[in-house]
Amino acid sequence: MYWKCSNVDDSRRIFDEISDKNAVVWTSMITGYTQNQQTNIAMCMIKKMLVSGHKADSITYNTLLSSFSNIDDMIHCEQIHCSIIKQGLDSDVYLAVTLVTVYSKCGSSLQDFHKICATLPVKNKITCNAIVAGFSNMGNVEKALGVFSEMRQIGIDTDFFTISSILKVIGVMSTFKEGKQIHGLIVKSGHSSNIYIQNGLISMYAKSGNFDEAKWMFTSMVEHDTVSWNSLLSCYAQHGKGKEAVEVFEEMRNTKVKPDLTTFLIVISACGHVGLVKKGLEFFELMRSNYGSPKVEHYACIVDLYSRAGFLDEAEVFVNRMGMEAGPEVYKALLSACRVH
Repeated sequence: MYWKCSNVDDSRRIFDEISDKNAVVWTSMITGYTQNQQTNIAMCMIKKMLVSGHKADSITYNTLLSSFSNIDDMIHCEQIHCSIIKQGLDSDVYLAVTLVTVYSKCGSSLQDFHKICATLPVKNKITCNAIVAGFSNMGNVEKALGVFSEMRQIGIDTDFFTISSILKVIGVMSTFKEGKQIHGLIVKSGHSSNIYIQNGLISMYAKSGNFDEAKWMFTSMVEHDTVSWNSLLSCYAQHGKGKEAVEVFEEMRNTKVKPDLTTFLIVISACGHVGLVKKGLEFFELMRSNYGSPKVEHYACIVDLYSRAGFLDEAEVFVNRMGMEAGPEVYKALLSACRVH
């Protein structure tokens, strides 16, 4: 209960008062720390649990592994993997799938990732989806498409998760022809009406610079959510079409869908790339007044907005008045402008 309320101190106090701790109690404590993004403490807890003579089970390990998401967690991932092998749990298909996913998120090399994939006890839709998602997380389009193609050849059904992973990377390096083929498969498989898949298709066409297809996909949707609008905005912003991005944003404001902080990041960045300084500042103030406190990346975006237009003095004043510590992104934007101007 305390964990759900994010009350770390109370939870730990109750835990420490329990004299005879069993595996369930330890696992609950570890789960609580992972849910509160305190991975290092969770790792300390599982080490104490094992030293105390209790064995962690697949649930405990899955909980821990699922909390790892970046390169700094790779050492933790490897340590937990070793414990899983020592306890003979490496044949657990769900643990194996989680390991594949986590290694791909934590910066595994391609060679090591192949080794992890080779340990999967069976080849079915679940394990293949994990591999496709893994290559997708690593940005390896060729490998992701290769496994996707193999699944179809040997008769393993693709589903929503397979397609979502493919769409995540298909626009990075693939040709328009390949994208259309995937789109055709989506229609045949009956997933074309799923809003998450539709958003993925917009993003796919956007990444490959196919504005007409992205716009057609967007307009053909029955309903839109924030991700739909953000995907279309990115389509224009990523290719230097700032004025079009502003038009899309204004259109979005006339709907029931509310922009989020990502929306503002996209549209302010788009303004910066085409010199719409006044408009970018207007959107920044709109966000700050009505949609939540800006993050450091939004401040960096405004610095970039000023800097690209040659307003270095204004950029410096803005940094000094931020009201929070300027991160590397902010100073990078400022220094880049100094080199140009």
